[in-house]
Amino acid sequence: MDDFGTQGSLPTHPELLDYLTVSFEEHNWDLKWLTKEIMMSQVYRQSSAEVAEYATADPSDKLLWRKAPVRLEAETIRDSMLKVSGLLNDKMFGKPEPIKRGPDGQWLEDGNQGSGQVRRSLYLAQTRTRSVAFLKVFDCPDMTSDHQPERFRAALPTQSLALLNNPLVLRTTKAFAERVVEESKGNYDAAVGLAVQEAYNRPATAKEQEIARRAIGAEANPQEGLRLFIQAIFGANDFLYSH
Repeated sequence: MDDFGTQGSLPTHPELLDYLTVSFEEHNWDLKWLTKEIMMSQVYRQSSAEVAEYATADPSDKLLWRKAPVRLEAETIRDSMLKVSGLLNDKMFGKPEPIKRGPDGQWLEDGNQGSGQVRRSLYLAQTRTRSVAFLKVFDCPDMTSDHQPERFRAALPTQSLALLNNPLVLRTTKAFAERVVEESKGNYDAAVGLAVQEAYNRPATAKEQEIARRAIGAEANPQEGLRLFIQAIFGANDFLYSH
């Protein structure tokens, strides 16, 4: 992203770059105008759905015929879990929230001081030598580097392990399960539908409902079965990726 020299590739849409450059100057270098112009464009708002004809002609999407699915940033994943679970404290501004070293040596939000466990990731007091483990595993910016022009988006086994064992995931899935059961008045089919709707912004499919019933039925405590299903929701691409 930061290499515009001989190592960089040629632009696929030079006319578009020329148009944006000239228009940017004509609008007095107004960044708000430029941002709106890009975000309101048809290319920016298009679907990530594949079209067989286009995929055959341009499999790498150099011509921008679809939006490539992109994994959400580490902070957005954490904040989304807090939001849908109902735990998020969306208070603006304030002092940095402290973090602490957990029993396994990883850095976590300090639940004994402040409200870092429910504040947005922006407010966590991370430093060069202390990064919250969940954010670090999902490629939050490396604070030991002088600069990082582009975020890495690796796909590693440690991410799956974090989604299985991290205290954040266990805490938010438990709260989410409790909330949807309460709002559905103990109707677990309705609770599953509500959980999927809030997490994915779409109705649950028949297959998802069946998987949820099996998970709920396999546990002595049905609410724990629902929590495990919600944990699977959080680990799926529909939650982790922007489509």
